[in-house]
Amino acid sequence: MAELRASIELHGIQVPVLVDENGAIIDGHHRRHIADELGIVCPTETREGLGDEEKRTLARTLNTARRHLTREQRRELIAGQLRDTPQQSDRQIAAALGVDHKTVSTQRAGLASTGEIPQLETREGADGKTRKLPVEKSKRLRNDADYEALDALTEFHEREQHIKAVLRRQAEAGRILREIRDKREYRIEGYRKFDVFCRECLDMDADEVSELLALADRYSPEVAA
Repeated sequence: MAELRASIELHGIQVPVLVDENGAIIDGHHRRHIADELGIVCPTETREGLGDEEKRTLARTLNTARRHLTREQRRELIAGQLRDTPQQSDRQIAAALGVDHKTVSTQRAGLASTGEIPQLETREGADGKTRKLPVEKSKRLRNDADYEALDALTEFHEREQHIKAVLRRQAEAGRILREIRDKREYRIEGYRKFDVFCRECLDMDADEVSELLALADRYSPEVAA
């Protein structure tokens, strides 16, 4: 919130607050609150004809697309979507929220085990058709109790893929990490520059940068010192 407030004080509201036809906020509560406190204009964009479920789904989709969420924040968004639309397939929910379908599957298993969502034998696909789950998969989801281990494995896979994607897309990040690898005496300086790059260009906070560096060292031998 502090970083968002500082940005709004400097640049104003850059992303309009999303509202429905009645003016109720769908996405952008924090931006509206800060704008009201600062007494500045808060632009809005209206989306008409959405039901309550559709509004919540849209808000979650925008949140996952725009922000670097923590593991717990991502799990809360997925859980909320599963409670709203338990009939939708894991892949359909994953596509809507921009997350891995295995993460949705793990979260679904945990919620179903505690009775927070129904244990359905059918799922609705992106084409709107309802299909019956394979017996083996349905049984496994009901009986597998080690949800934390599954979640941790899924988290590892997602983080590893994220690191590879960042290093592949960002030439500057790759150059800095190669400098860290090739010149041990510049390791601290290289880390400092990589930290600045991640914060300014990738919009990451200090904890996320530290985690990215640690995972890069541990799981990406080609860029480790």
